[in-house]
Amino acid sequence: MSRSLRLERLYKRILDYELVKNKDHWKFFSARKNDFYLPIHKERREFGTYLRRKINLKFKKFLKRNDISNSILDLEKSSVENCVKNLDIYGYFKLNKLLNKEKQDLLINDILDLELTNRKNNSKTTFRNFIIQKDKNLSGRYTLIDQKLALQKKEILLLSIDPFFLNIAAKYLNTIPILTQANVLLSLPSMKKENNPSELSSNGQLFHQDNEYFSFLKIFIYLTDVGSNDGPHVYIPKTHRNQLIDNGIPFSQRVFDHKIKEIYENYKIQNVYGKSGTILIGDTHCSHKGTPLKEGYRLMLQFEYASTLYGSETPPFELDMPTINNPRVFENFNKLRSQRFKSQNKKISYFSRLKSKIVERLYLNKIFPPIIFNSKIY
Repeated sequence: MSRSLRLERLYKRILDYELVKNKDHWKFFSARKNDFYLPIHKERREFGTYLRRKINLKFKKFLKRNDISNSILDLEKSSVENCVKNLDIYGYFKLNKLLNKEKQDLLINDILDLELTNRKNNSKTTFRNFIIQKDKNLSGRYTLIDQKLALQKKEILLLSIDPFFLNIAAKYLNTIPILTQANVLLSLPSMKKENNPSELSSNGQLFHQDNEYFSFLKIFIYLTDVGSNDGPHVYIPKTHRNQLIDNGIPFSQRVFDHKIKEIYENYKIQNVYGKSGTILIGDTHCSHKGTPLKEGYRLMLQFEYASTLYGSETPPFELDMPTINNPRVFENFNKLRSQRFKSQNKKISYFSRLKSKIVERLYLNKIFPPIIFNSKIY
């Protein structure tokens, strides 16, 4: 089957999924591993227009209802159109001085008592305890495991659905975006050697590209000053148009700096420094990474928006949909679906894993596998 026919089939599968009442998006194991290798940047953006027309999303009404004049951000020198244009060209866009000190303090107050976990060693802390105790035994990256806790906080929820962010996500994805992530990240210096591969990999500090959804956009908000010693985010502009997968590197595989420089020898690596309140918006199909902290700590808030939940392994939020009139935005807020997700038998057979690996290898080499390797979705 040719690439174009496979892409057409993928679009049909997504539409079939979108028209199902009980949407259990995590059931489609091979979709992300296989089908998501197909579209290029232009096709991912164009699909948003195709999707909203096919399932009759009221896109213009959505934009009108979320007029940026209602934003809580300071937007005097910011333009949605300029931001989207830069995202399309470079994959990332940095915004300064949109979040004033008062709003930053309100967000930090929401974060203070959220339990954060180091996935590497399962140690836990809260930002309040970290600030008060200055525990020297804490190291690495701490994140929010249960993100519904963040979305139950007023200031975090309001910022996640701020009209400015929703407009950017909508115009970049070309459809009404779905809020899929509201995470808190507390990063600390490592106790191990800086170049320890396992530590770097688990903390996202080696280059990689993301593939959580068919198309998506992330927003990173620095809540501390970030300089060269404070673990700045790093990305390579324009690599959403020349992805790691286009160079034979599987989704999410970590890549060392020397290899990245071989792949992108004519590209400039960009470090993102900024004062507290700096906002970075990115399509993380671009090659990117975090960097190890040398001192202090870095606190960051992260949002993510997707065009469709199809093929994602991300759990739904165990929350009731807010009364705010944006049902598509809150499609991932579903207590019943969250409970079904938790009750699923998530064991994947050896054969399924092997098949996925074979298909992945074929896709990376631009060889499209025979029908025997197709996923039976419906």
